Amino acid sequence: DFFSSGHLRHRVKEPKESGLRDIVYAINSMAAELQKQMGTIRNQKNELATIFESLSDGLLAVDSDGKVIDVNQTLTEWLGANPKQVKGKPVYELTRYPDIQRLIYKVIEDEKPVEKSIVLHGMEIRHLEVRSNLLQSEGQVIGAIFSFRDTTRLQQLEHLRTDFVANVSHELKTPITSIIGYAETLKESAL
Repeated sequence: DFFSSGHLRHRVKEPKESGLRDIVYAINSMAAELQKQMGTIRNQKNELATIFESLSDGLLAVDSDGKVIDVNQTLTEWLGANPKQVKGKPVYELTRYPDIQRLIYKVIEDEKPVEKSIVLHGMEIRHLEVRSNLLQSEGQVIGAIFSFRDTTRLQQLEHLRTDFVANVSHELKTPITSIIGYAETLKESAL
């Protein structure tokens, strides 16, 4: 009863009868090995959870019905959601942005990964690059995982670069036009 309820540290006392000693030893060895494996699994789970939460990209995992399996803090902050309240809920409870909802349901329905740029219009405009991949088990699609990268700053820098090039181009055209005009005047007067 101890082992079945998860108390793997408990050991069966060695019986006085020699015929049962081998069985008790095998049970105790299995319990020790299970305890070790469960510890390893627990450590790996904690490591993955730490990595999942520390990423600067938003991450979302959904099942084949479009219900949230897991979502990291980064994405819930961008979407204004509470991560503890959306697990197990449909995607539309995580986000009210129709572009994100359509993308998620399309990936699940078509069973094909996609890459897409999405702009969120809220308190501030946020540009996101979204990549998806299918979650599979034994050849069956069981859901999808989505990575959301915030490219807002990159978009702003690109816009600044474009404006700068346009301004420099305009500023250079004005004096060059004058220089060309003077050069033509000098050329004509020399003849």
